[in-house]
Amino acid sequence: MKNDNEMKVMKDGALQDRQYFFGMPSGKYIEVLDAFTGTRVNSCETSSLPLVEFWQPENLPQLETLLGKYLVDLDLETGLKVFECPTVPKRKGRVLGPASMTDLMIIDNNWQIAIEAKYTEYVWGPAQTLGAWLVEKSFGVDIFKRRTIAKAWIDMIGSATCTGLDSPNRYSKNCDFYTTCGTVGYQFLHRTASACLGTNGPEGSKPVLVYQLFYKQGDDAHIAKMEAFKDQLCDWAELLKLKNMTFLIMSVPVTNASDVIAKYDGRKADLFEEMKMRTIYTFDFDGLEIEKVL
Repeated sequence: MKNDNEMKVMKDGALQDRQYFFGMPSGKYIEVLDAFTGTRVNSCETSSLPLVEFWQPENLPQLETLLGKYLVDLDLETGLKVFECPTVPKRKGRVLGPASMTDLMIIDNNWQIAIEAKYTEYVWGPAQTLGAWLVEKSFGVDIFKRRTIAKAWIDMIGSATCTGLDSPNRYSKNCDFYTTCGTVGYQFLHRTASACLGTNGPEGSKPVLVYQLFYKQGDDAHIAKMEAFKDQLCDWAELLKLKNMTFLIMSVPVTNASDVIAKYDGRKADLFEEMKMRTIYTFDFDGLEIEKVL
């Protein structure tokens, strides 16, 4: 009979083991479409729809060529591609809060790429900042706990030597991190942490953060909002003093945005099922741009 301490050791070890599955996943693209039919989708313009369509197997050779200019020896076709990949904030092995869900994580022998997709989100309004999140009122979650979670994210980045910031003091609101990084998007912080977790070690991959911004081709207002958001992303990277990692912004023109609205307005997650049979979104790969921030 194992005692409680032995059971705890076994449980902690199991949490580190990724070789667990439910059912019999084959790793095929069609399984991703099946899984996404059960996710929350607000409209036919939710960014997960163009994201999943964009990263279909037929596009991988072309994307490998485009991204390979910045990521040497990138192997998209055989690399691991995980949609909705969780990263949990921890302190001394204890889970502090809910996982940060990366839209798409790609891992090959050389690179760990966290991809955050946006389409209409940056048009609707500004992203929640770290400062606003820290003081947000939520039942059972005080500012001290939020500082602890924020510290966990920046420490993940620091453990990969990807920031010039010192680890913040959870007890002081006046430390460098909280005073200078209050305007950083909170999601940007934990998405960067997801990219950095477990990287830059002797056996680790190199960390890459990619913001993939879909936009309506020919829509000047949409494009202006996207350009303003790009400026914000660059400012946030500077405030976090990011280094020793790659940060790319990929701008993807959607060529049939108005057609999607006309044909699929009111449709939601069921569009992933539709995606098995026909194309929902089309993209101008010749007009795709990649900007290297770091």
